[in-house]
Amino acid sequence: MDCKKAENLIMKYMDGELSPEDAQLLNDHIKLCEKCREEFFVFDAMMQNAAEVSKEVIRAPEGFEKAVMSKIHTEEEKQYAYSRNDRLRMICISIILCFFAIGYFLIKNKEALIAKLYEYPAFAQYLNEVVPFSQNIQSYENSALNAVEGVFSYADRLLSVSGMFLLAFIVIGVCVYGVLRFRGNRHR
Repeated sequence: MDCKKAENLIMKYMDGELSPEDAQLLNDHIKLCEKCREEFFVFDAMMQNAAEVSKEVIRAPEGFEKAVMSKIHTEEEKQYAYSRNDRLRMICISIILCFFAIGYFLIKNKEALIAKLYEYPAFAQYLNEVVPFSQNIQSYENSALNAVEGVFSYADRLLSVSGMFLLAFIVIGVCVYGVLRFRGNRHR
């Protein structure tokens, strides 16, 4: 048997999983191999010492539990809780971001939405009155769209694709963090 297999058998012996046949193989090998014999006796001595130490009863010092519990309570008190104003600010920012996203979606898909609304008679009459008025303010809308598109094209040039993902991840992360903190503080 080679030394590598003997090492595996020594580990099985230490774990108490050595079969009688493998024990005989290991015994025959360590009789002949001095290196493996020394390794076996070192491991065996370590296991015996570990068994003796495990029988000793170790007690914590006086007041140890009280000191640990005191530190835990101190750490719990240090946790920052959002004030009511902070929570309201986070809610307002989230609502504003949602309105901005909805507004941008509605402006970008205006024609499709108007066409869909014309399919309903109640909306068709209203739209016949509103659409001519809206055409008067078309120039304002176009300039607003151009400004928004200009900002996005500038941001696109300024940031790489990975930068945009990072920016979106940060914005979403801040919103989620605020909501989770708000929910967590609400349960206290």
